Amino acid sequence: MKRYIKYLSIFMLVFSIFVLTSCTYINSLMRIAEGSSQTKKVPNTELSVNYYVDDVLYKNETTKDRNTFNFPENPKKEGYNFGGWTYKDSYQTLEISDLIYKEDTSLNLYAYFSKGTHFKDNLSYNGPYFNKHNLPSFGSPKVLVVPVDLGGNKTDEMLEKIEVAFTGKSDTKTGFESVSSYYSKSSFGKLNLQFEVLKDWFKPAKEPSYYEKYDLKNDKYYETGSGLIYNEFLYSYKDKIDFSQYDYDKDGYIDSVWMIYNVEPNFSDTTFYWAYVTFSQNTSRKYNGCYPRNYAFASYYFIEEKALEQKYGKKLEVYDTLDLDAHTYIHETGHLLGLNDYYDSDSTKGKEGGIYSAGMMDANQGDLNTIDKLLLGWVDPYVVYPDSDNLTYTIGSFTDTNDVILIAKNKIASIYNEYFLMELYTNTGLNEKDKPIEYPSNNVYVMEQKLSHTYYDYGIRLLHINAATTTEYEGKTYNMPMTFLYNNSTTRTLFADTVVAGYNRAFESFNTKKCINNYALFRQPREVIYLTANERYKMTNNSDIFFNFQIDSLSSTSATITFIM
Repeated sequence: MKRYIKYLSIFMLVFSIFVLTSCTYINSLMRIAEGSSQTKKVPNTELSVNYYVDDVLYKNETTKDRNTFNFPENPKKEGYNFGGWTYKDSYQTLEISDLIYKEDTSLNLYAYFSKGTHFKDNLSYNGPYFNKHNLPSFGSPKVLVVPVDLGGNKTDEMLEKIEVAFTGKSDTKTGFESVSSYYSKSSFGKLNLQFEVLKDWFKPAKEPSYYEKYDLKNDKYYETGSGLIYNEFLYSYKDKIDFSQYDYDKDGYIDSVWMIYNVEPNFSDTTFYWAYVTFSQNTSRKYNGCYPRNYAFASYYFIEEKALEQKYGKKLEVYDTLDLDAHTYIHETGHLLGLNDYYDSDSTKGKEGGIYSAGMMDANQGDLNTIDKLLLGWVDPYVVYPDSDNLTYTIGSFTDTNDVILIAKNKIASIYNEYFLMELYTNTGLNEKDKPIEYPSNNVYVMEQKLSHTYYDYGIRLLHINAATTTEYEGKTYNMPMTFLYNNSTTRTLFADTVVAGYNRAFESFNTKKCINNYALFRQPREVIYLTANERYKMTNNSDIFFNFQIDSLSSTSATITFIM
């Protein structure tokens, strides 16, 4: 079965063309035409560091010359591996270079111990160069939200709804989550986005039609109409706003800016009036010492998708009961963090398979997937190799605990590799409202199933990941990784693919519900599940999958898995 794209409507072809050029966050461009680099100087001040192990002071060291700064001897903890020093409540392990350039004269650092192998490289921090300057995935970065007047209505009520969509608490008025509450929950408090919504509408200098057609290319950079609006806003507010406060990671770039315009999205031409994330290549001007960079551009009316569905008679999403809907903004914020789409934007290319709409970065529903959270550094997986001493693991529900198992054929030092990710999927937490994987929609099958056995909407989900990177882009070779080698749309190898348990039954609801059902999940108790002889799923080099597994116990809160290698 060929993958369906995010929105199934009579405009599917137009949307497919759009997502190739606009909505998909194109990481491979992140370092092109970037302008002058930032030169850092080591402050001529001493640095005092308190080192804590399990919140108990381990050591205090003061360095007068920062050029000689070094970490103390690694602490030990029985049954754990020392993974490095972090800030409090973070998996983000620090390097010496992260500390000596800071203006702070005193710091508190905490020992990070992992139960398995914690991979230090992730999208937001230690990943390849093409992921630099994203919105940080740890801490409390500030993000400006700019209401943009492009000729539509502009009311106080609309401003209030924008405020709620980005900053509201869970289920208060959205019926689901705001952007900030969603990412706080999904990261288990590791990311607490501080959105600041401008209290008035920003009016660009020219008529909207000018920006719709604007398309500037020169020998230094490329800029679209939305990018021009972004830079106009920065210039207009350069004396009113200190933009350096929006550079949380102090890399010399404004982390991200959201722009919400007051015109309905254009379903027949999605090149301008739609929802997308891109970045400004114009580095000719700094604002409070920071260059412009990533921004999101979307219609206010995505908040009112229920009303849009009723007005145009179209099914935009799998949910249609929310009067104030933040799903689209949550999805696009994932792009600001560096995540890519998983839907198939070109049905004529690539390979069958993928996530099958079951996730926020595919069909705007549910929690982020295991690979998303691994890339963002939010999960610390149990790691299983063929020669591992321990081959039995107990995990909790992924959306409720962030527990995940990484299975690799050979020992790997990087997440930019080939492996499998296993989770206990449940329709709880951030999956409860949308239910990305739920009952089959065909009543005949549901009745048949109820007669034969009790129905469960939880089970083991297994993703096959190939996150290899490449230094080649558009016929050129660079001295740094430029993009992922594979994607879920145009390449014969998929970046992320679901190993579907009951393949013949898992897609019964796909045409109507746009997602797979519970037959995709493994549930067989105390039986060996053979993957090594599976003809449908192979490794990237077409060799057999290298492991089998058995579900020793399974409930909606925990699962015990034994691997057979």
